[in-house]
Amino acid sequence: MLSWVWGCADDPKGESTANMGVTTVETTMETADSGNVPTEGGSETGCEGLELAQDGVLDLDVPAVPYVVVKGAVRLNGGALPDADAPRGQIQFDYVTPGGPPGVVAYALEATGAEEYTVVLPAGAATVRYVPDPGLCAASPEGPMPCTGGVIVGGVVLNDSGILDVDIPAVVVGGKVTQNGAAMPDAAGDRGHLEFSRAAGEGVEAVELVATASFEETGLASYQVALFPGTYDVAFAGNAGLCSDGAAPVPCNRGVVLPGLKLMTTGVLDVDVKRVEVKGVVKVNGAAMAAGTADRGALRFDAAGGLAGGGIVTQPFGASGLVEYGLSLVAGAYSVALVANPGQCTGEPAPTPCVGGPVLSSLMLEASGTLDVDIPRIEVSGKVTLKGAALPDQTGDRGALVFGRESGDATSVPLETTGPINYVLSVMPGEYTISYTGNAGLCDGVKAPAMPCSGGPLTTLKLADTGVLDLDVPAVKVSGKLTRNGAALPNQPTDRGSVVFAAESGAAVAVPLGTDALADYALTLLPAKYDVVYQAAGGECMVAPDNLMPCGGGRLLAGVALAMDGVLDLDVKAISITGNVTHAGAALPDLVMSRGGLRWRRADGTGTGLSIDLETEGAKLYEAVIVPGRWIVDHAANPLLCEDGVPEFPCTDQSLLGCN
Repeated sequence: MLSWVWGCADDPKGESTANMGVTTVETTMETADSGNVPTEGGSETGCEGLELAQDGVLDLDVPAVPYVVVKGAVRLNGGALPDADAPRGQIQFDYVTPGGPPGVVAYALEATGAEEYTVVLPAGAATVRYVPDPGLCAASPEGPMPCTGGVIVGGVVLNDSGILDVDIPAVVVGGKVTQNGAAMPDAAGDRGHLEFSRAAGEGVEAVELVATASFEETGLASYQVALFPGTYDVAFAGNAGLCSDGAAPVPCNRGVVLPGLKLMTTGVLDVDVKRVEVKGVVKVNGAAMAAGTADRGALRFDAAGGLAGGGIVTQPFGASGLVEYGLSLVAGAYSVALVANPGQCTGEPAPTPCVGGPVLSSLMLEASGTLDVDIPRIEVSGKVTLKGAALPDQTGDRGALVFGRESGDATSVPLETTGPINYVLSVMPGEYTISYTGNAGLCDGVKAPAMPCSGGPLTTLKLADTGVLDLDVPAVKVSGKLTRNGAALPNQPTDRGSVVFAAESGAAVAVPLGTDALADYALTLLPAKYDVVYQAAGGECMVAPDNLMPCGGGRLLAGVALAMDGVLDLDVKAISITGNVTHAGAALPDLVMSRGGLRWRRADGTGTGLSIDLETEGAKLYEAVIVPGRWIVDHAANPLLCEDGVPEFPCTDQSLLGCN
C-alpha cells in the first residue's frame, strides 16, 4: 500500500542528518506514517506536496477548468492603433484562479491594421497589461506606441465570456538637451542619449528602461520618446569611449539628471545635463606609483546608489611612469575604486594592489576640479600547506586560493600541479575572505586524491599591515558503499545518474554512477556541511528492465558534517509509483494534439524532476521510479489547445499535488 501524508512540513521526512567525526558514520532514513493524516486549512492543504514513502498506487486527476473567451478592440489613446514597422507589442492577461497557479495569456499585436483580440483563459481575476516590443522601441523610441508598459485594466473579474475593449495610454515627450545651460558641444564620437527608467511598482513588475535616439557627434541635441504614463528617472547616458584619452567635451558616464519625474500628459520637456571635469594624480601610499612589469590597473568612478551604468573607468595606469587621469562626468555623488590587475601578481611584490575595491566614498562632484587619489597598499606573503604538511604533487591542477573582498573584487593564487607554493600579494588593507577552489576533475569517485575536490571559505580576517600569512588547506577523505534499497547497485544499459555532495558554499562534487559495477566510492573534500543528493540521469524516464534507478532524484542526507576521515555508506532509496491519469474523474479525451504532461518536482528543490508525457489519445497508466520524499505534481498543459475557443482539455497549467 502507498503511504502518504498531506500537509506542510518545515523539515520533510525521507531525509536524514548525519555528523561525520568518527571512523564510521551510521545514518537512518525516516519514513512517513502510513495512512491518511487529517489536516485543516482548506485550499492550503497539501501546499507542500505529498509525502511519498513507499511503493504504491497514486491516481492523478486533471480537474476540469472553467474557461472564458474574452475579445475586444485594442486602441491607443482612444483612437485606432497606428501602423508600425515591427510588431506593436502585446496585450497580456495575468490571471489568478481559485484552485491553480497564476498564469499568463498574451495576444501579440501585429505591425499594421486594426486589432480585434481574442483570448481564452481560466475564469477568475485578471490584470491586463501592455508589453512593448523591444525591437520596435529600439528602432523607433519616439513612438507613437509607448516604449514602456503597464496596467491597462486592473483586477477585473472574468467569470463569463464577453467583450472587453482595451485602450493603451501613451504620452509623448520631447525637447532640447543642453549642457550646463548651453548648447551641447560637438565631440569626436557619439555624444550619448537620454534614458527614461521606471522602477518596479505602479503596476510595473520589473525595472523598465527606454533609450532615446543618439545625439550623434555634432549639432543641436534633441529627443522624443513615447512612454506609458508614470513616474520616471531621466538619465544622461554618455559614451565611455570619449574619455579613453582623458576628459571629453561631454560627460562619458551615465547619471540621473531628473529624478522622480511624473509624466502623465504629452508635452515639451527640455533637459539640461550638468557636466564636471575631474582630474588628478594617482599615488600609492602617498608616493608616486612605482613601475611594474605589467599594467598597474585603473580607477573606477561609480555613481552613488549603484546606479546602473553609472560607473566609468579611467585610462589604464600602464606599467611605468607618473599616473595622471582625467574624466568628464555627470555632476553628482560618487565613490572611487581601484580596478586591479590580478595578472601583475606573479610571485613578486606588485606596485599596486592585485585586489581592487573602494578607495574613496561619498564624494559630491558638483564643480570641475582636481582630485588626487592615494591608494593604500600592503604586502601579504606566506606558504601554503595541506593539513599542516607540504603540498603533495598531483597529476592535475591542485586548485587555487582566492582572496576576496565584500565588494566582489578578488584575486587568486594558483596552486599548480607540483612543488611548494610560496605566495606574495599586494593588497589594500581591509577585510578578506580567503577561500579554496578545488579541482573537481581530480575526483573520479573511485580513488580519493590528496587535494580536496570541493571548495569553500577557509577564513575571514582583516589585513591591516604588511606581514606573513601562512595558509593551510584542510581535507577529509570520505568513502563508503553505494547501494540501492540496501542492495548492490543494479547494472543497466542506461546511465544510473550520480550522487552529488553539495556544500553550503555552493561548491559541489559528483560521483558518476555509470552503467555498471562501482560498488564503492571515495572522495576528498574540504571539511564542511554537505547535502548528499541523488541526481537522476535525465532524459526519457524508462522503467525496468531498461532502468532500475530513480528517474526522479532528491536529497538523501541533509547537513552531513564532514570533519575528519571516515566512512559514509550511501543508499539510494527508490520507490515505484503507478497510477491512472483521468480528467474530471473520467477518461482522458482523445485529441489531435498533445495533452501536455505531468511535471514532478521535489518540494525541497533538490535532485532532478521528471516529466510524463500524456500523449494525444488513449488511457494513460503511468509508472515513475523516484527517491522517497515530498513531491509536487503539476499538469504542464499544452497552450496550443487554447487557440480554437474553449478547449476540451485544460490548456493552462494546474497544480495536482501541492501548489505554486
